[in-house]
Formats: sequence, C-alpha cells, structure tokens
Amino acid sequence: MFDRVQIYCDELGVTHGTTHRRKQWIETFKWDGKAWESTPPPRSRLSGGDEAEVLHRTSEVAVTTEGEAFGYAYRVLRLKTRRFGQPPSRIFNGYEVLKVAINLRNGEELQAELGDDYRIDHRTYEMRCPCGKTLPVRRERLHRILDQVRTSGATDELSLSLLERAVQHHP
Repeated sequence: MFDRVQIYCDELGVTHGTTHRRKQWIETFKWDGKAWESTPPPRSRLSGGDEAEVLHRTSEVAVTTEGEAFGYAYRVLRLKTRRFGQPPSRIFNGYEVLKVAINLRNGEELQAELGDDYRIDHRTYEMRCPCGKTLPVRRERLHRILDQVRTSGATDELSLSLLERAVQHHP
C-alpha cells in the first residue's frame, strides 16, 4: 500500500516532448491515516530570509452554500520553535504548512484551517496541465479512485488520461 499518489500528465505533444515524453506533475495526494489530502510539491523551497514564504496553489476548488468559489493554496513557512500556543498542524520537509483559501472573485485570502467563515457545498479538483489538458473531478469520486490505487499497490503514480478513464468508468 502507498501513502502517497502523484498525478501527472505526459500527453504526446510539444509540451511533453514528441519522441521522449516528460511528465508534468500536477498534484500530489497523501493519505494521513483518515483521508486524502493534497500536499505541496517536494520542490518547495524558501529563500534565505527568515520571513520568506512560498504560496503553492492546488487544483482544489470549493463552492460554498452561498455560491462563492474558493481556490486553495499552501503557504509554506519556516518552522519556528514555539514557547506558547499550539504546535503547527501540518509539517512538510521541515516547514510549517498552512492551507489558505483564496476567493476566486476578488483574490482575498482566508485561512482555511479556521473554516468557520463559510460552509462548503462541494469540492472539485480542477487538474490542469500546461499542455491544455484539463480534468475536473469531484472530491468524493477522486478519493474513491485514490483508495483503489492505494490498495492495489501497483503504482504510486497516476496519469491524467488514466484518471480520466477511471472517472468515466466508475461513477
């Protein structure tokens, strides 16, 4: 069993190479013991300053009960030793990771960890590759497919075209 599944695109064409295909990583999901969670890419790096941070957008989009749409991003901060307060909820490659909701209409950021400001109606992963291939998948359906990939133990990578076929065959 794998606790991480990476989704990539390698369609034949100029973007991915015409003779030797190059994979374009789109999203990485990690099993945390209870549910699937998208994670920042392993290439997350910080610049030299103490206050530096990097914002990594995910393909996740949530629509609230009021019809507002939010995209999500991970804010990667330098891990600080704390004397007081709660420890960070998520640590990745030695950095503190906060999930941030971004209002798609006005670009305003909200801290998603709080979650009290809005109620979610549904979540979709809108996976997009620079080559132009897109695949929107509802969260529940994607998590069922990731569960099948995890339990099969065959691979920890899933191409966008295979994911598209799985979505078509498993409603």
